[in-house]
Amino acid sequence: MPLLVSYSFKNAFARKLTGTLTVAGITLVVFVFCAVLMLANGLERTLTDTGSDDNVKVVRKSANTEVVSILPRSNADIVKADPAVARDADGTPLLATEVLAMIAMAKKSDSNMVNVNVRGGSAASVTVRPAFKIVQGRMYNPSSSEVIVGTKVAKSYWGAGEGDRLNFGGRDWIIVGIFETGGSSCESKFGSMSINSAPPSTGPPIPR
Repeated sequence: MPLLVSYSFKNAFARKLTGTLTVAGITLVVFVFCAVLMLANGLERTLTDTGSDDNVKVVRKSANTEVVSILPRSNADIVKADPAVARDADGTPLLATEVLAMIAMAKKSDSNMVNVNVRGGSAASVTVRPAFKIVQGRMYNPSSSEVIVGTKVAKSYWGAGEGDRLNFGGRDWIIVGIFETGGSSCESKFGSMSINSAPPSTGPPIPR
C-alpha cells in the first residue's frame, strides 16, 4: 500500500498537465450535475407551490400551453355545466374564464425587454386561487382601465409599481395594486390571475 501511494504522488507531479486537466474535467462534470439538480428542484418547488389538487386547467386539444390555446365561449359553457365542476354555497360553478396575452417589459437587472404574461379574469379568478391577497394598494375596479401585478413583477420590471401606467391593448392602464399568491409562479406574471374585469359576454373566443 505505501508503494502505491508513493507511486500515485510521484505520477501526479510528473504529469502536472494531465493531472490538472483530469481534476478540471471532474470538477466541471460535478458542477453541471449539481446545476441540473438545482434546476430540477427549483422547477419542482415552483410547480408544487402553484399547483393544486382541487384545480384543473382546461385548454384545447393538442395545446401544450395556454398561450396557444383558444376555446370558444360555447365550449366554456359546456365545461361550466359539467357536474364534476365544484360549486359554491349558492350553486355557482367555481370556474374562471380568462384571457391570456403577452406584453414586452424591461427587466430592472439588465433593461432587456422580455415577454410577461397578462391575464384577464373575473371575480371567480380570485375564488379559485385561495392564496391570493392584495399586499399593497387595492383591487382593481371592474370594467375600468385598472390592473394589478404580482409582487415578483413589481420587483423585477421597470414601470410595474403601484401608480405606474402601462400601454397595451390599444389603451392606457394604471397599476392600482400588488398581489401575492403564497410564493407561487403567479407572482412572477403581470396581472397573473386577474388584470381587469370579466371578459364580455359576446366577442372573440377565450384564449386559454
